[in-house]
Amino acid sequence: MKRRPWLGDGSVSDWTNDLIAPSKLNAEVIIPGHGPITDNKGIVSMNSYIQSLSKIVDNVIRNKTTGDKLRLTPVSAEFKDWLFGNFFVPNLINLYELKKGI
Repeated sequence: MKRRPWLGDGSVSDWTNDLIAPSKLNAEVIIPGHGPITDNKGIVSMNSYIQSLSKIVDNVIRNKTTGDKLRLTPVSAEFKDWLFGNFFVPNLINLYELKKGI
């Protein structure tokens, strides 16, 4: 897929749960709602992206760092070439606010 999703209008836990069932199918062809046709690797990769955001936010919360520090978070090399780079920081902030109940 290699496209950052916009997580601001949905539930990250729903995204994760919704990706589990198709990933178990080990499908050769997956037609997503947005973006190019992919395969099971695309589903696994998307779930990995979402989980990596969640880990970043969990570390910020655990270390009692302010949410403002998220704006300085670099994109990991694994996801650096993904489209919609402008979604990375807003996705982190949205997830932070959800987890903090803001």
